[in-house]
Amino acid sequence: MIKSIVRIFVLTAFLVTAVQSSALAVRHYLMFVNHSGYTIHELYLSKSKTNVWSEDFLYGKNLRHGDYRDITFHDGRNYNFHYGDLFLDIKVKLSNGETWRWNGINLEKGDKITVDSSGTITQGRSY
Repeated sequence: MIKSIVRIFVLTAFLVTAVQSSALAVRHYLMFVNHSGYTIHELYLSKSKTNVWSEDFLYGKNLRHGDYRDITFHDGRNYNFHYGDLFLDIKVKLSNGETWRWNGINLEKGDKITVDSSGTITQGRSY
């Protein structure tokens, strides 16, 4: 009887902790628009100033000129993001072999990131 009560207590504590952890996890969203004139082969994100890069968000697919990619990323999943972090770095590898990188992008300024043919980005709202 006591063992059953202890098991129920431990299981309940575990479930409460799991629910609280998932409730605190933050999902970040951005739309990346390619107006670079090049095909983008790889796209990576990093919490600003950490140089810890995510996996390739294109997952082996190309992002052609004029196309966009919706990206959702979560706290603590290999990106070193935490609740309240609003700044990120973006790195892309282009079809011409170049790598372009932008640092300190503030997500509060907008979740739509557009890169033009000069490598300049602009931010806006996707909705």
